[in-house]
Amino acid sequence: MFAFRQAVTRTAPNSFKNAQKRLFNTDSSVETLAERFGVLMDRLGVPKEKYSQQEGVQTVSPLTGEVLATIEADDSKQVAEKAKKASEAAKQWNKYSPEHRIQYNDILAGVLEERADDHKELLSIVTAKPKAHVEGEVDEAAAIARGASNSYKSYLKHQDDSKIVTPDGKETITHKHDATGTYAMPGAYNFPFLISGGLLHTPPVMVSGGASVVAPNPTNSVMSLAVEKVFEESSKRFEKKTGKKVPDGIVGFVHGREASEKLVNDENIDGGIVFTGSSSVDDKLSELAHKKKLKYIGEGGGNNPIVVTSDVCNDNDAFENAMQKIGKSFTSSGGQICASLSRLYVPEEHINKVTGWLKNYVDDVKENHLGDPANPKTVVSGQMSADNTDKLEEYVKKAKEQGDEVYGAEKINAPGAYKGGSFMSPGFIVRKDSKITDEPFGPITNIFPYKDVNAALEQANQWGKDEDGNIRKTGLTAGVFTLDESVEKDFQSKVKAGVSYKWREITGLPVEGAFGPYGNRNQEGGRAAGVKGEEDANKSFVQRYMGPKVTEMAGEPPAYRR
Repeated sequence: MFAFRQAVTRTAPNSFKNAQKRLFNTDSSVETLAERFGVLMDRLGVPKEKYSQQEGVQTVSPLTGEVLATIEADDSKQVAEKAKKASEAAKQWNKYSPEHRIQYNDILAGVLEERADDHKELLSIVTAKPKAHVEGEVDEAAAIARGASNSYKSYLKHQDDSKIVTPDGKETITHKHDATGTYAMPGAYNFPFLISGGLLHTPPVMVSGGASVVAPNPTNSVMSLAVEKVFEESSKRFEKKTGKKVPDGIVGFVHGREASEKLVNDENIDGGIVFTGSSSVDDKLSELAHKKKLKYIGEGGGNNPIVVTSDVCNDNDAFENAMQKIGKSFTSSGGQICASLSRLYVPEEHINKVTGWLKNYVDDVKENHLGDPANPKTVVSGQMSADNTDKLEEYVKKAKEQGDEVYGAEKINAPGAYKGGSFMSPGFIVRKDSKITDEPFGPITNIFPYKDVNAALEQANQWGKDEDGNIRKTGLTAGVFTLDESVEKDFQSKVKAGVSYKWREITGLPVEGAFGPYGNRNQEGGRAAGVKGEEDANKSFVQRYMGPKVTEMAGEPPAYRR
């Protein structure tokens, strides 16, 4: 039986002495996650002194609460030095032939594939992500590297007619091959390998001739040390294969809570800023990029909606199909993904049917699928940040004080070796009115009963408020479950999201069932666009990091937000 079953029923298990060994396939000498973490870091070539400082940026295990690593924080001088070094490296790297830069990306993909198993286990320890989501993040990193190469090949073939429409839709620009410059990359803690580690954006920047300085999120920045080793090994293999040395500093890393702010304001960041994280920071960085005349590629918080119509609720087969996908949409990876379902709009007359199903679902996840991420049955594990668990508790407390109905959404006091971990059971909140709510960013969704489907579609467009109290006009992802084609078309035309879905759980990637692209808002593109092969590669994936800057564009800044 699953390890956390007894904890849920308030009966402590007799022994958790060998829990880590049982769940992580560890060596017989390894007794704790911290020790297993050390074994993996050593195997990946990361010296212990790099993550065993007396003071600095700490990475704490969400499973046990123990400190896994402490990394030295960079001061202002160190951040400036790394930004300058990257800028100088970009000028050299841009002189390398496109073929050589494509070769480097392909080598990078190969190293990522070779080390994938160790990266997956390390990522699971650091983040408490379930096995399936760890695999997805690590495997996508290699796909991105190959995809960027394929996209760039496609771009080189068609660069004479390469065009991008600005966000206001009024101007078309022809792109020619030119340098991207140096990019600043502050990251989000929920994807410390792919995004915070720089592996989402660095490959397209490098293949098109630019450099990157990555500022990993302090919550779990230790993952970037493993990523740094990947780039080092790739550079060695590139030099051995081509006889050419990769310029020092082409990919830099800066650490610390103040490092990101110092980095994005540095004068040597002349290519652009890329960011994934909260909407408030997204807005600020977009404005900064516009002010500095830089490109900006951003992805803010989701607060994502799904609308369910009455015809679905009246059809038992359709209802079951929809609810299975809805459950997955807010519990997948513990709800700690920007595309997680935050708002569910349900016909008022079917609210009891929907909440009844969800109660059973929440109970089942809590009883049978909440626990150690290495177990393949796990749906919800530890919250990646203890601070986020506290925020979720406050979120639920506020809802109760307002008189909203809350089911589940409780902090789990785990037993034994896991007692210091940050665990939250899934749950939902039935809201009394349609006022805009903040994004919970956890395994919790808000349910809004509605009387009129048109009103629900309008409410779905209320993505939240900015710091000035203005309603956000666009969001990340949105979904609809309906048997009525007219409602589906209405949804598609009214809901303003980076990508919208019908009849599937909402995620952050362009897949079957999606209405629009995930990548460039109102444009073709997307980060997975190049992975099918050279002939099918979408050149706009890599184009986002190239070409004219704000001074050569009319209207809004080129904030290509997903």
